[in-house]
Amino acid sequence: MSILSYISTAVFVFAPIAAYVPQYFDIKKRGNSDGFSPKVCLILLLCNILRIYFWMGRHFDTDLLWQSVFMIVAQFIMLHLCVSLRGREVLVGGTGPGGRRASVGPRGATAWWTDLTRAEKFWNWTDFSTYITFIALFTAAWGLLTFMFVYNAFYVELLGTLSLTLEAMLGVPQAYKNFKSKSTEGLSLILIGIWFLGDGFKTVYFLIKGAPTQFLMCGIVQLVVDSIILVQMSMYRKISRLI
Repeated sequence: MSILSYISTAVFVFAPIAAYVPQYFDIKKRGNSDGFSPKVCLILLLCNILRIYFWMGRHFDTDLLWQSVFMIVAQFIMLHLCVSLRGREVLVGGTGPGGRRASVGPRGATAWWTDLTRAEKFWNWTDFSTYITFIALFTAAWGLLTFMFVYNAFYVELLGTLSLTLEAMLGVPQAYKNFKSKSTEGLSLILIGIWFLGDGFKTVYFLIKGAPTQFLMCGIVQLVVDSIILVQMSMYRKISRLI
């Protein structure tokens, strides 16, 4: 394997993760995560967990496997920051959703189970441990199913389709949040720009590598959604300047 191959592999694995670095520091600098949708973290965590299980049933390019592993770590870091800042805001302002204070520390079993099972508060919980619990349960459930059906071709293809469908929807929560608030303030242009360039690069990469069809379709859908968000950023920022 040549040095050029090592470099291209490293870029492919870490470039999508590096896209979140400017957004992370921007959120930290501003002291709030208002412009960033935490459901981006949800989608990336779920789709990359499913992608790892997909790999167990169908050994596609290992670079994609490592990309999933590192992306999961990166999204937990992003999520921890968002929840920490939300907790800080709650401590200043009083109480959070449901009249409870947000925290990133452990809470009683009854408290987190109540948070976990309240559909209207889904992925807007008051402490980090509830997010960890949900992801752990999701991972365990799909891990058990994969252990039972890993040699079933239909199940394996279903895993791939679910994983890539979720990933294709990555930008949708952010686009919806932008549309609802009619603003993209707090959203990093660097993040969305790297999304667009990265999705374009990986779509070409999938074509060259002969990756499963699900990967190619995912890349195309993501490019469309990325374009919508870039248009929103241009449009809403022009409107805010006029106001």
